[in-house]
Formats: sequence, C-alpha cells, structure tokens
Amino acid sequence: MIFISRKIVFHPNLRFLVNINEKWLSQMAKSGCLLVDFRGWFFEFERVKSCDKKYFMYSTFDASKGMSFDYHLAKQKYSKSSSRLNKKIFCVFEVDFKKLDEQFLQYVKQRNAYYINFYIKLFVFSMILSLLCLFTSFYIKHWHVILIIPMLISVYSIIATLILKRSTSQGTVR
Repeated sequence: MIFISRKIVFHPNLRFLVNINEKWLSQMAKSGCLLVDFRGWFFEFERVKSCDKKYFMYSTFDASKGMSFDYHLAKQKYSKSSSRLNKKIFCVFEVDFKKLDEQFLQYVKQRNAYYINFYIKLFVFSMILSLLCLFTSFYIKHWHVILIIPMLISVYSIIATLILKRSTSQGTVR
C-alpha cells in the first residue's frame, strides 16, 4: 500500500502577491512539497522528492479586458502536459521549462501591468470617495466613520501597488 503524505498550508493569496506566491510555490517544490490543489488561502501539498517547478498564477476575477483568454492561451502553450495540477485547477498552472520563451515573459508582464493598473484605479476611486465623504461631512453627524472605509481602501491599494512593483523589479517574475 502506498501512503501519500499531504499537508495543507494557510498562505495569503491576493492579486498583489502573485509574483511572491509563484516564487514561494517553486521554493516549496524545491523543499519537497508539490502543489496538488488550493482553495482561496489554503494550499494543499504532497510530499515528493525535491524538484524544480515553475508556476503561473492568475485570478479568476480578471475575466474582463480579455485577460482570461490570454491566460487560456498561456496555459495551452506553456503548461506541462504531464502535470496533475494542470488537469485539476484553473487559476494556476505548472509551467514546462522546455517551452519557456520571451512570449511567456510578456504574459507575466501583461498580467502584472493589469494588476498594477487595477490597484491604481482603486486608489483613484477611493480618493474620490474620500473627498465626497469629506464634503458631505458637514451634514453628517459621524462623518469620520464614513471616511475611514475609503481611506483604508486607498492605503491598501498603495501598499498593493508598491508590493507588485517591487516584486516585479526584483526579478521574482522569472
């Protein structure tokens, strides 16, 4: 009888951590933990021999602007056909090292630019909302409570943009 050792790891999985998470998954494979499934922030790994793996992640919420079609094309062209993960999960796939070329790097850059653009728009929207809350504060008794939410969103979007830009410039996309 073969006993497969599996473990589930709780790990943040947010859009702005996409490059960091791809690198983390590759490091997990090098330490003998192969990704077999994940749901939200729960990643399921199987114990294997240490191996080199590369992953490409994509949020399923990015279906607008043709991103889902680009992801589909990238998965068709660059996924490793023998990977069980690629047959099971939609929003992350194991990359075949033999198929890597400059176009793959363009897919990664396009995805990162899309995410950065998303967070910049979120920041602008939250700042406009903050200004509207501030202008209406003269008429609302507890205005500071209303102002907190858009301000938190703007801080979140700034941090997300900085982390994405930093992870992209540090070469974690390779």
